[in-house]
Amino acid sequence: PNGTGNVYASTDTFIVSATEGEAAQILLRTDEGDDNGDDWYISHSTNNNLSFFNDKTGINFANLTLTPQGPSNSAVATFAGNVVAGNRFQAADGSAGAPTITNTGDTNTGIYWPSDHQLGFTVNGSRKMYMSETGTFFQNQANGVEINNKLKLNSNGTANSTGAYFELHHENNNSTDVCATINLTNNAGGYAAIVGGTTGANNTGYIEFKTDNAGTQGTVLTLNGDNSATFA
Repeated sequence: PNGTGNVYASTDTFIVSATEGEAAQILLRTDEGDDNGDDWYISHSTNNNLSFFNDKTGINFANLTLTPQGPSNSAVATFAGNVVAGNRFQAADGSAGAPTITNTGDTNTGIYWPSDHQLGFTVNGSRKMYMSETGTFFQNQANGVEINNKLKLNSNGTANSTGAYFELHHENNNSTDVCATINLTNNAGGYAAIVGGTTGANNTGYIEFKTDNAGTQGTVLTLNGDNSATFA
């Protein structure tokens, strides 16, 4: 009936069959179809896509298209606009080489979940940063981590022996080695540095303060592990 009553199909399968080369469609029309947006089409095209069209803009536009992916039992859902979730969005963990959240043109760069309670960020298939319950870790950075403004460290406000804590750690196990260097430079060529390391079989620590004098770098002060200080 047109406009009144319901239509029932007493069968397990309701089939809409199109002629050769044509799409099979179901039209859902509300309010007599006299306004833009009244019509929704569900269309099965000849390329095996299933699309949902609406005429909100005055022409039928595919808001959602499902594309089957053979031979796997899955499909790609393509939305024409923003996706708003009324609850949570849940997805697989992914990996560094195939992150869960990625870009259509750069599928090995994005966000994934390396393990329970961890969030990872990968670039070109290599994990560059991940966060866990205990900290944030930067990895595989050929040129280190650059901060263009300032770095501020805050303690959590509780009484402890360390307060705000900053550590530079070197993985090398040599007993005589430079552990870390802090360079203080500018674009005009100015230079100063603080160098920390160990020396001797007992891994005695030291800190050197270096400056640049007309292109010649030198140590002006060394704080030794025996609590002595050496001036240049």
